[in-house]
Amino acid sequence: MPKRNNQFAAVLRIVAVGEERVFPSGFRKRELLVCDDDPKYPVTFPLEFSGDNVDRAAAFQPGDHVAVEFSIRGHQTDSGRAFVTLRAFRIERAVKIGGESTVTNAPAPETPAAAPTPAPVQPALPVRDNIEDLPF
Repeated sequence: MPKRNNQFAAVLRIVAVGEERVFPSGFRKRELLVCDDDPKYPVTFPLEFSGDNVDRAAAFQPGDHVAVEFSIRGHQTDSGRAFVTLRAFRIERAVKIGGESTVTNAPAPETPAAAPTPAPVQPALPVRDNIEDLPF
């Protein structure tokens, strides 16, 4: 689902949280290894967080479901080799219950709570305009 040109969103499961790397220039980055949980052909790939997003990514643990927004970045070296990076710029906790995912800003519960039982539906009573028609 592209939001804008070159921006995508997905709900993924975190497989591993990488260490924060700080470069001499002050640039910081952290990688999260994520999986799309496809039952037949699961795909695992790294997402890169940089700048202030490094701290946001550190708040999650392996096994957490997250909703992420990311862009595809690529460059080509002088030798002609191409590199692709998935640069994440937003991450939120998602709760996965029975194959469906929902995004929440609150921490995910340890165990999902059971869905409340809906109240029985009472049938609507017919409306009578004329009281004289009542049998009593």
